[in-house]
Formats: sequence, C-alpha cells, structure tokens
Amino acid sequence: MSGIQEILVVIFILLVILYLPKRTMRNGGQVLAKSNTPVPFRVRLAIVISLVWLATAAGVVHMLARDWTLFGYFGAAPVLLAWGIAWVAAGRRRR
Repeated sequence: MSGIQEILVVIFILLVILYLPKRTMRNGGQVLAKSNTPVPFRVRLAIVISLVWLATAAGVVHMLARDWTLFGYFGAAPVLLAWGIAWVAAGRRRR
C-alpha cells in the first residue's frame, strides 16, 4: 500500500510544480515570454529514461534490501550525475 501512496505523492508534487506557477501568474504576476522552441527528442528521451531508471531502482531496492541509502547510490546519484554533466555540456556549447 505504501508504494501507491508514494506514487500519489510524486504525482501531487509534479502537479503542484507545473500548475501552481501558472495559477499565480494570472493574479497579477509578470507574464514571461513564451518560447517557441520545442523540447528536443533527445531531452524527452533522457527524461523518460531517467524516470524509468528511478522507478526501477526504487522497486528493486524496495524488494531486495529496503535500504534507501542504496537507492541514493544506485538510483538517484547516477541520474543526478548524468543531468549535471548534460547541464555543464550545454552551457559550454552555448559559449
């Protein structure tokens, strides 16, 4: 039962992150210019792979060890490292 609860919490957090800024902007906040550039296929693929990796790592850690420090090492750390390297590389290319 806790697995479903955790998934619902993640969905709630994502909805708050995506919905709340739009709602507060309507009430007198500054309107930002919209970007017409779509998200590239490679970025979308990387996001999906990251989510699948995190879900798989959470499932494996929960089934086998129930030691969440392992999830930090083998689940979250590789994703954070990969996105950090991509962020630095993108900044370097723009210069």
